[in-house]
Amino acid sequence: MAAGTWCAGLGLTEMNFIDKLSHDLYVLYIAGTNDSGILAKAPKSLKHLVELTDEDYLVEIDFNHKYMIYEQLAAILDLTYVFNGIDEKVWGIADESDIWKIGLGLNYNF
Repeated sequence: MAAGTWCAGLGLTEMNFIDKLSHDLYVLYIAGTNDSGILAKAPKSLKHLVELTDEDYLVEIDFNHKYMIYEQLAAILDLTYVFNGIDEKVWGIADESDIWKIGLGLNYNF
C-alpha cells in the first residue's frame, strides 16, 4: 500500500456451495491522508497512482474462485474491480477509468 493511505476491509474466505468449488470475497476501502493542497502542486505525471490525497479514495472488490480438478491440481479464476475515486479537481485529470482484472490459471501442488 502507498504511503499516506489507510485501508479497511472485510473478507469471506473458503465459501463452499458445490463440492470441490470454493470462493473468496474481499471488499476494501482505501483512502488517502496526504494534504491535497501540497500534493496538487507537485508534478502530476503518474503521482496520483502512488499517492492519494485526503480527497481521493478507492473501493476494491475481489471475487476469487478455485475448483479442485484433482487433489493436487486446481483451476483458479480471480476477478477484481476497483472503483476509482481520484478527485479530478485536485489532480486536474478529466477521465480516470475504473480498473478491472481477470486472471485464469492452474495451480499444481506437489
